[in-house]
Amino acid sequence: MCTLGAKKIGSFFLIKSRDPLEGYEHGASVELVDAAVRKLLVKNSDGVYGGVNSFGVGVIVSSVKDKGEESKGCFIGNCVPALLDARTAEEALEMLEEMDAFCCGNVMIADPANCYVAEWCGSEVSIEDVSLRAVRTNHFVSLSHGPESRKEYPSSFRRFDRALELIRSANSVEDLQQLLKNHEAGPSELSICRHGEKNTTGAFIIDTRNRRIMYCEGHPCEGSFESFSIDKQN
Repeated sequence: MCTLGAKKIGSFFLIKSRDPLEGYEHGASVELVDAAVRKLLVKNSDGVYGGVNSFGVGVIVSSVKDKGEESKGCFIGNCVPALLDARTAEEALEMLEEMDAFCCGNVMIADPANCYVAEWCGSEVSIEDVSLRAVRTNHFVSLSHGPESRKEYPSSFRRFDRALELIRSANSVEDLQQLLKNHEAGPSELSICRHGEKNTTGAFIIDTRNRRIMYCEGHPCEGSFESFSIDKQN
C-alpha cells in the first residue's frame, strides 16, 4: 500500500508514502551503507523501501515483500541495494531487467537527468521512460493484472488521480511534501496521507541531484521531514 511519484524539477525527485499491511513493521529509518558505492537506504526489518547512492541514482518500490513469503528473490524490496550499485538510472534499469522471480509491484528509478517506471508481475514487465512526471499507486497502468477499475480498488484509483493532479503543478520540494500530506477525500483511507485501518506510517522524498533523502516518520500531515545527505554523513 503506497503512493509513488517522480517529478523533474530541474532534476528528478522521487516520492513515496508508506502504508504497510497488517503484520508489517511500521517504523523505518534512513541508514548509510558504507561500501564501494555509498548508499542511503530507507529500511526496516521487512526490507528496503528506497534509497539513493553517491552517483545520484535513486530507487523506490511499491512493496518490500509478499506477506508470508520469505524467499529472497520473491519481493521487489530486496533488489534496491543491488540496483544502487549502478552509476546511472539506465544502468540500474538494465540490472533490474536481468533479475527474475519478482512478485507483482512497481519500481521507479531515477538519476538527475533520467527516470524510468517498471511495472512487474512475474515474467511480465512494462517500462515507461519518464520525461517529466509519473505516478503509481497499488494498481498497474500498463500491465493487465490486478484491479482495473475504481470499483475494484477505490483507494488506489482515487490516490492515483489526486497524486497525478498535484504532481503536474509541483515545482518545489515544499510542493512535493504537500502532495504527500494531501487529504482530498479525507483524511481517510482514500487520501494520499491515509488515516484509518490502512494507515500511512511514513513518507520520503529522494533528491537525486543533491543525493539526499527527506524522511518523515508517521503521518506527513502531522510530522516534519528530516534531511539526510550522503555528503554530510560521517
